[in-house]
Amino acid sequence: MITLATILLLAAPAPPAIVHLEVPWPGAAPAEIEAGAVLPLEARAQRLDGLAHVESTTDEGVARLRLQFAPGVDAHAAARRVAEAVRGVTLPADAEAPLVRTAPAGSVHLLTAELDQGEAARRALERLPGVRDVATCGLADPTVLVTLDPARQAAFGLTPGDVATALATPPLAPPPPPEALGDALLRANPLVRLRDVAQVEVQARADCTCRLDGHPAVCFRVHADAAPAWPEVVRPYRPTTRRTLRVPRDVAARPPLGPGLPGLVWLPEDGDGRWYSTDAGPAQPVPGVRIGPPEAADDASTHVWVIGADDAARAAALRALEARWPAAEGPPPPKPTLDIRPAPSAARLGVTDQDIARALRTAVAGSPIGRTTLDGATAPVVLRTGPPPDDPAALANLTLTTAQGARVPLSAVATLRQTLGPAPRRRRDGQRAEPRRLPGVTLEAARAGVAQLPLPPGVRVEVVAETDD
Repeated sequence: MITLATILLLAAPAPPAIVHLEVPWPGAAPAEIEAGAVLPLEARAQRLDGLAHVESTTDEGVARLRLQFAPGVDAHAAARRVAEAVRGVTLPADAEAPLVRTAPAGSVHLLTAELDQGEAARRALERLPGVRDVATCGLADPTVLVTLDPARQAAFGLTPGDVATALATPPLAPPPPPEALGDALLRANPLVRLRDVAQVEVQARADCTCRLDGHPAVCFRVHADAAPAWPEVVRPYRPTTRRTLRVPRDVAARPPLGPGLPGLVWLPEDGDGRWYSTDAGPAQPVPGVRIGPPEAADDASTHVWVIGADDAARAAALRALEARWPAAEGPPPPKPTLDIRPAPSAARLGVTDQDIARALRTAVAGSPIGRTTLDGATAPVVLRTGPPPDDPAALANLTLTTAQGARVPLSAVATLRQTLGPAPRRRRDGQRAEPRRLPGVTLEAARAGVAQLPLPPGVRVEVVAETDD
């Protein structure tokens, strides 16, 4: 039996509000993340008033949800409601708290600041009237990393679980400072403290890298609903070339931009959307903020979603779609990875799949185990069982503790082989789905073409206009 596609055409006079949710879960597989994080978050999101569609992409180590609201819904208000809703969702202990942000809307200005001014500049930019959202690149979040020495850990007979228990912050208790963590008592008889088996260091982990004139910097993408209320000491100007900024003399002579915004410089952006370094003009740093022409908002393009629970039927519909439009763009292919699967010996030794996954996360990415007080604020404490191996195959020697307390290498309870990583798992409105982008194809042409495709039963297709946010 051949059924026609169900076609949904989104044509609104105003762009819909888009809210993004991101759930980092280091080391977890897509299926594990989908079951433990995506499904409960989707269920909670479906209760939100004004929600039109929810899409999810679950990749190794992270889940991303895209919530589209009906036209007329304020994006900031929607993001606040989403943040309140997801706070009530219980996620697995290894998953990090969901990050909520709005999609770019209106014009986008790019600026940059020196590293030591980055946080103050971000706060000041967020307070400017007309600014919807400030995205950062290179702004580092401090983390206290506790790295175990495998040899000393084995000599004292300690497990990562013993360390995690000792460093866990009790409820209502103030987190200790990093310098006090080394005194944490791991065992009383014989006396063992954390400093005896581990190194404690403060690290700054940035989400990405931004450089200005060859030096590390913090970059900002300022999304504005209207012309932001830039301070009076600032005047917009255009660069004379694509990659070189020439600062007018009157701008260079102006005083710094008051507290919280010193040394900000506008950074042009390449057409491919990546940060890059640029010559800021005068040899001496120019005080104040410099603003360039805004970017145009992304235009909507035609996307086709193939939706259905049956994998084979979905694949057949995709083949028909790609035969009709050979230039259809799908998601990037999976990356090479190390496939690790429990061996029959794992059950005999009392080692579970969760034990192996937890040991791998702690060894490679580190596992959050508590909080510490750093510069007047709290920062996470991350436990890692050793330096991450340069060669993935070196993970075969990772030590695990069996249910009987014996210590065995990973290779004794699992098989390891190089392969392609797991394919991302995607959903739309609570169902398994696969997207394809049709560059250069109008919504009307896609609608007409899809109506002529032979689709297997149990599959429906939605044709929508979406921005690549």
